[in-house]
Amino acid sequence: MNEIRLPNLAESYMTGYANSLALGQQVQEQRNRNALAELLPQHGAAAMQGDPEAMNALLAAGPQGLQAVNVLHGMYNDGRRIDQAERQIGQTDERIGLAREQFRVSREQSRREMEIALRDLDLRENIAGLEAEAEEGKRIAAQLVGIRSPEDWASTGREILGDNWRPWDQRGVIIGGLTGEIEAVESAIGGGSASMSDRTTNLPSGAYWNDPNDPTKGYTYGTPSNPEGAPQDPNARETKITDYMSTLGADRATAIKLADGQYDMTQDGLVVDRTTGQVIQPAAGGVQGQPGPTNVEASDAFDDTNVEGALGFSGMGAGIINTLFDSIGVGQPSARIDRGAQMLDSLATRTVQTLSAEWPGRPSNLTREMIDELTVRPGQIATGRDRARNKIANMRREIERAMQSAQRVIDNPGSYNAQERQAARSAMDGLVPLLEDYKALDEALNSGSGQPQTSGRTSSGIEWSVN
Repeated sequence: MNEIRLPNLAESYMTGYANSLALGQQVQEQRNRNALAELLPQHGAAAMQGDPEAMNALLAAGPQGLQAVNVLHGMYNDGRRIDQAERQIGQTDERIGLAREQFRVSREQSRREMEIALRDLDLRENIAGLEAEAEEGKRIAAQLVGIRSPEDWASTGREILGDNWRPWDQRGVIIGGLTGEIEAVESAIGGGSASMSDRTTNLPSGAYWNDPNDPTKGYTYGTPSNPEGAPQDPNARETKITDYMSTLGADRATAIKLADGQYDMTQDGLVVDRTTGQVIQPAAGGVQGQPGPTNVEASDAFDDTNVEGALGFSGMGAGIINTLFDSIGVGQPSARIDRGAQMLDSLATRTVQTLSAEWPGRPSNLTREMIDELTVRPGQIATGRDRARNKIANMRREIERAMQSAQRVIDNPGSYNAQERQAARSAMDGLVPLLEDYKALDEALNSGSGQPQTSGRTSSGIEWSVN
């Protein structure tokens, strides 16, 4: 016969009781977590700084509240120690920056003194050479003064100058212009006090005359005395025309007149007629309206942001809290700090891209390591307000030097080709707004707009405050 086992009532009761206790404990823990989620936006920031009332409010949430208080208080103490270290680092950075600037000024002064010494040396050498040339010119002129006929002029000239006679075969104009004895030479060959046009009228066809008042001008006899009449290298002329068309956006007719000297470009970037002074067109590729480093205004990039709150240890903590609350759908308690952090991230990316561009004369010290060292990023534990301001000051100096180097390329079409000047213009297009944003960032930190928030509202409408 099978034995029928009756249930042990006492055992069943104890099992049910234990399950009830465990379930109740889970319910209570969930209630504590819910309460903590409601209390943190109101009292979290104050509890982090050790406020007794805020800490008691969080402790009401049970063990979870105690754990939160311990974590927040520990973060606050760590943050104070780090802030103190940041201030010391900032002071050290400032001293290093001053020493670096003093070294740069000293090096620049030494370079200028060396340039002056070299110029003096070159000048002394040039003077000695010019004196020798002047003596030789006077000797030759003295021999030529005694010439009485064109035939004697040619034979004597070839005898004195040999293979160099051809460019001097101009009836004394050049000799007289170089030595100051033009009237004596003309008198010797019967020129008298004739005008310059008379001097060139009866000379051999195709001969070449140099204006003694301007050795850079050279005209064929019988042609008008203007730059358009001077012979030019066709290849060099065509290169100038192409260059004007590509850099100024000018049509070919305008470019031709620029190359031939009929039109000129002013410092304001305007193409004007040299004869009438009439403005033909704005120079599209010129530097008109391009601001220099000293007159760049601050942008509004950091308006309505809390930049200082996004820096250092507090910035890292605010970022964690913003991310946590945003992820659970209750909104960010420090939205202005988050906007400041996003603007700093964007500015850091643009800084690397802009200063890494290439153009002729780009400062050689703009290495990736130096750019990273001077870039301010949010949530960096070792970068507080003071150190950030030091970095910004150094970065602004580097950007201004980069702008000056690019502007030198733009302003010197004779030394750089169209492609090189276009690279410099592209660099300026990025450097100007970059400097504007760094000025805005500096002003945001100087104005105190980055002071920590004491109250606010999350994006979901939950109000919070620090008592």
